[in-house]
Amino acid sequence: MRVEAVGAGSPPTRKEGDVGLGDQYFEILINQLRYQDPLEPIKNGEFISQMAQLASLRELEQINLALRSIESVLGGSQRG
Repeated sequence: MRVEAVGAGSPPTRKEGDVGLGDQYFEILINQLRYQDPLEPIKNGEFISQMAQLASLRELEQINLALRSIESVLGGSQRG
């Protein structure tokens, strides 16, 4: 039985037209900034919190892609 190192294969990629949650969240954030009330703009703390959530979400997406890659490598090695 031959086992490849994790990450030895091609990196996982998204399908064409597949939009990640981070991209959707970023669009919502941009629209929120674009259409906010100019007399009461978003508070700095809220903005920083939203940006931190976006960063966390992107990291979770990367972890998810890595786990899918590991799963495909392990699944392929168990069959052969």
